[in-house]
Amino acid sequence: MLLMWSALDTAAQQLPSARLSSIFPAGGQQGVTLDVTIAGSDLDDANKLTFSHAGISAKPKQDANGKAISNQYTVTIAKNVPVGFHDVRVSGGKYGATNVRSFAVGDLPEITSNGGTAMDKAVEVTLGATVNG
Repeated sequence: MLLMWSALDTAAQQLPSARLSSIFPAGGQQGVTLDVTIAGSDLDDANKLTFSHAGISAKPKQDANGKAISNQYTVTIAKNVPVGFHDVRVSGGKYGATNVRSFAVGDLPEITSNGGTAMDKAVEVTLGATVNG
């Protein structure tokens, strides 16, 4: 019985682990700059997105006063980044670096859905475009 209580006590004392659940949009076109929003758990004070390709960079998005907006970043994708999936992780927070998620780089223009499902709010999609949403 004492051994069981000891194990429970140890588990309760472990620090949280930062986790990246999603990044939206989950990709972008070569040669563009876009705003992304991340979601996850235990991302307290996280301030850095790191990509597996050096041609993809990010900086925290800022409000009108120059203060970083929580969980929002401006991502720049160089024209020479290969089309495909690249890893992204969040770091710089209280609980360390997160797991990786995939970030897709394509060569087609991106369209973001406005979330409307009614016909009068539909987004026009042209052929040869990638839709996010």
